[in-house]
Amino acid sequence: MPRISRKNIIGKCFHLMSQGINKEKIFLDNMWKEKYKELLKKYSLEYKINIISYCIMNNHVHLLVYVDDVNNLSKFMHRINTIYASYYNRENNRVGYVFRNRYQVQTIKDEMHLKTCIVYIHNNPVKAGIVRKCNEYNYSSFYEYIEKAEVISIQVLKEILNINEYPELLEFIIKTHKNEYKYKFLEIEEKINYNNLVKRLKKQKYTNKEIIYELKNVYNLSERKISEYLEISRYQVRKEI
Repeated sequence: MPRISRKNIIGKCFHLMSQGINKEKIFLDNMWKEKYKELLKKYSLEYKINIISYCIMNNHVHLLVYVDDVNNLSKFMHRINTIYASYYNRENNRVGYVFRNRYQVQTIKDEMHLKTCIVYIHNNPVKAGIVRKCNEYNYSSFYEYIEKAEVISIQVLKEILNINEYPELLEFIIKTHKNEYKYKFLEIEEKINYNNLVKRLKKQKYTNKEIIYELKNVYNLSERKISEYLEISRYQVRKEI
């Protein structure tokens, strides 16, 4: 494909998000996520949608895409969500909407916005307390960049970033994930069981100080809530902070 100018990503790169109706869990287990992943793979080719980054969570999906023809975007999203909704209803013996309204869309403003959007999308399962590190989650593009590309368009990202070799791209992906978000993104919270999260962190040998840091800075919990989940006094929490 021809070289993609970094200036030309504006108006052609988009952050998309689809959410389950009433914030319900619509990807019940890995089988359902696999089904949606298959649809992404099939119809991204048909509609010429280049997926740069994605993450399939329990009740929503994030996509970062590059498109030459913006008109194909709505056709693509309508097709995959309609097919998935029909499949979901049939398998669960139900009727009605599966996805909440129309998908949401955010235009990528510049190269830095693009980079931090990749980080934001890949960190969804980490922030939700599902995994500790991005590479531990099988239903995001981080896993594909590290292991094997199935859905994502690696060549497109290489063209945008003017990177020729895959090892250089992999190094970029890993280094980029050490950055902080610099933009506001389409935010959807997964329902988090904080008691289970704390148990998991303790099992992973996190100290109380490290757990407090996670709950305070990653999940924005109050001192009162942190003290309840850790079963310690607010004074102890405050002292660690």
